[in-house]
Amino acid sequence: MTTQEKMNDIFKDVGNDFRYGNITVEFSTHKKFKITWQNTLDHIDFQIFDYMEDASDETIGYRLARTVFSMVTRKSAVYEQTLEDYCIDPDFISNKQPICSKGPGIP
Repeated sequence: MTTQEKMNDIFKDVGNDFRYGNITVEFSTHKKFKITWQNTLDHIDFQIFDYMEDASDETIGYRLARTVFSMVTRKSAVYEQTLEDYCIDPDFISNKQPICSKGPGIP
């Protein structure tokens, strides 16, 4: 199973709790921490910054999905501490710095 498929499964699982039946998740290149979405009554498409491709495990992936769905439904706009800790971890920063410095569209 690919990272994208894992993240899709996580978001679909969490999305069911928020009554979204049709969910798609794609990773996209952004220079900054960015998540965008487009939604209708029962369908939602997410574009998640590619820095989070490694976050498809249950701990981080589910926390990210719950946070994003809470934002979509305007129940909360706060990232969980575990997710923040993951993003400021020195290993995360050193692994993602080459991606960040390139920015979108720059080889």
